[in-house]
Amino acid sequence: MKTMNRVLTVTLDEATYLHLSTLAQEKHIDVEAEVLQAIRAYLRQQRSYREDPFFQIGPDGHSDLGDLSENHDKYLYG
Repeated sequence: MKTMNRVLTVTLDEATYLHLSTLAQEKHIDVEAEVLQAIRAYLRQQRSYREDPFFQIGPDGHSDLGDLSENHDKYLYG
């Protein structure tokens, strides 16, 4: 199966670019590779947040479970 690549143009402020450039130089990679690694790490983190029951409670902290304080471990991790 052939993978399709997309081109994305991003405008960065000077401080952000310099920070990325420094990180890339430390790893002996180019800035583009550093940005791609950062995006992939962010996507992995978001995926694990979506899959973690702790983050599925909801943004306001309400779960509609009356005994949540006593049984939080059971609800989160089975």
